[in-house]
Amino acid sequence: MKIVKITLLFPFLLFLSLSVPVEAQIQTGLLVGGGSGNFSFGEIKPRENKSLRDVDYKLNGFVGYRFRLHPFTSCKAFVDLDASVGVKSWDYLYRPILKQQPSDNPNIGGLYTASSSAYACFASLGGTINCPVYKGLSVGAGVEPVYYFAGYEKEDMKHPFDVPFVGKIAYNLKFMELGISYKHGLSNVIETKDFTSGKFRDWQVSVWIPF
Repeated sequence: MKIVKITLLFPFLLFLSLSVPVEAQIQTGLLVGGGSGNFSFGEIKPRENKSLRDVDYKLNGFVGYRFRLHPFTSCKAFVDLDASVGVKSWDYLYRPILKQQPSDNPNIGGLYTASSSAYACFASLGGTINCPVYKGLSVGAGVEPVYYFAGYEKEDMKHPFDVPFVGKIAYNLKFMELGISYKHGLSNVIETKDFTSGKFRDWQVSVWIPF
């Protein structure tokens, strides 16, 4: 909880620092992207009929808007503020179950594999500080507070608020910018009948089109 409180201060301090230089250059544009990642889950809960084997994080996608500010006069570093909405999808995979074949119907029974799908919609507001390293290439780091507001298994979203750390690398082609980011979730967002806690780890590819 202390880590979450500290990371929540980052966007506030970022906005506060950006309010000082009134002559700061601002660029805006459309932001779209998506990717996949992995799902880190805690202790598996025992169940009578089936047991969780793995969680297959399928994909994520988002659309949003980016504000790029150049508030620093002493260096070329810049700040990206991103507001977006999106969706994440994953599957719960269970261990095979052996069902007995009744004598009156030999077509029923045998080895069965079970799975179920889930998804969650989210809204996020993130901020990163970025530094150019070579021509159009830049690297950045920051945080992205996320709120999960809807889902197929809404009752599983025990803690719908998260503040992932963000690391990214991007290349600016003038008419658009291509980026790759990694988002490391800190909160145990999901708790189900099968496991005690779950955190998202996202890899995303994005395209920013400035206007």
